[in-house]
Amino acid sequence: MNDSNDSDSVPTDLASVVRRGKRTGIGDEFLVTLLRHNGYSASAVYRAFTSHYAADLALPRAIERSDNARDAFIYLLDFLMLSAWAIALGNLLYKVIDRFCPTPNTRGSAATSTSRSTSRRS
Repeated sequence: MNDSNDSDSVPTDLASVVRRGKRTGIGDEFLVTLLRHNGYSASAVYRAFTSHYAADLALPRAIERSDNARDAFIYLLDFLMLSAWAIALGNLLYKVIDRFCPTPNTRGSAATSTSRSTSRRS
């Protein structure tokens, strides 16, 4: 009797319980509470009520709203942050490698190396 499947189909026993409950005059809130207390999922209960009321109300099919602009903006921010992290990580790794394995060009500044080379020539 427990419906754990959340597919679009409504169990026939649940739909019949809703129909019988509405015929006897039970309120919607009490019927929902009763069915939820007996182990039915909320989505299955509300699907049963939708199938019960859909014929009388002629409910149109809901149009799914897409948030393409919002998603594109979030993806753009994601890629910008990813590139910032990649650049920062690259700079950090370069400094760590340069600290433990310095190249000959980075041992002294460019100004001191050129002043030494000009003083040797004279």
